[in-house]
Amino acid sequence: APMQDDKIYGSFGVTAFEASAMGKQVITNSVIHQVYTHTYGNDELLVANTEKEFHLAVETARKFKPKDGERVRQWIEDKHSLKATGEYLSEFL
Repeated sequence: APMQDDKIYGSFGVTAFEASAMGKQVITNSVIHQVYTHTYGNDELLVANTEKEFHLAVETARKFKPKDGERVRQWIEDKHSLKATGEYLSEFL
């Protein structure tokens, strides 16, 4: 849903992180993805905000190998584990 009422909307949620933590490739939308990458750096999500991007993401996902799942899982651990989150928060407290 790229719009909610008359406002631009669309961002991945906890389910995308949970699937990634299981080593699964995730296709999602993220209309302001630059906010995430500015804060956390690169990620392992396949962002598809348009139909064309969705088709490209599906083609990329088709090449996903089981061994690639470890890279996806490692991204979640490095950026969003309890330890990583605590270290991130400690920078601001």
